[in-house]
Amino acid sequence: MDQKINNFNVVLLVAGSGKRISNFSKKPKCLLKIGQKTILERNLNIWKNIGLKNIFIVLGYKSKSVEKELKKVKKKFKIRKIYNKNYNNYGNSFSLFLALKKISGPVVIFDGDLIYDKKILLSFLYKSPPNSILTGPGKSSDIECAKVLIGKDKSIKKIVDKESISNKKYIGLKFLGEALGIIKLSSRHAQKLRNSLKDFLSVKENLELNWEKAFNHFLLRNKLNYYFTKSKKWIEIDLKKDFIKALKIIKKHNI
Repeated sequence: MDQKINNFNVVLLVAGSGKRISNFSKKPKCLLKIGQKTILERNLNIWKNIGLKNIFIVLGYKSKSVEKELKKVKKKFKIRKIYNKNYNNYGNSFSLFLALKKISGPVVIFDGDLIYDKKILLSFLYKSPPNSILTGPGKSSDIECAKVLIGKDKSIKKIVDKESISNKKYIGLKFLGEALGIIKLSSRHAQKLRNSLKDFLSVKENLELNWEKAFNHFLLRNKLNYYFTKSKKWIEIDLKKDFIKALKIIKKHNI
């Protein structure tokens, strides 16, 4: 690994309202209890255990509820709160931009709705090449998942979300797997991403889009690597069925 773990800044994106799961729960997704712990608590426990202490958290929907949870651990972390006040209309690309404007140094970016085994994160941080997206097993037929496509040079060329990859515009690219929602960037690459996001978000229609689309804009001029985990001890929670599956995963694997 090119950086010590405790040198990394964490960016946690939890501003969204989780519309797809709103018929099941009105809580921010990071406050959903999976077993005995919320998703946020699980993240914080893992980060404390491995030495990630500088946290930039982007808040929006029901921010007071999330802040209440954060008060329990404020002595264990250096937490900086950033607010996406227009979270209903501006997606997590905008949230990420707000965070990167505040940061100088290497970053690890996390979606706020992930459950994962600590070993997956440790392996990613220690073994992945610089400037990598964590990728795991996925289905190319899954419209919902963030599908990672690579070129002949084995670097990431495209991240496809909310559409099929069966059409002609993706010929020549190979489906690798699903992006988990954890990304590691050097100081220089984080700065490049911030500049790319500024350009991307200058187009009004892009303000509502999530990070997958913004990273495709970034990939037009910049290179990103990947690290593939074979582990299936993770899940992104978008729907009620994901929540139910998450309960089974933590029970089966004791994570």
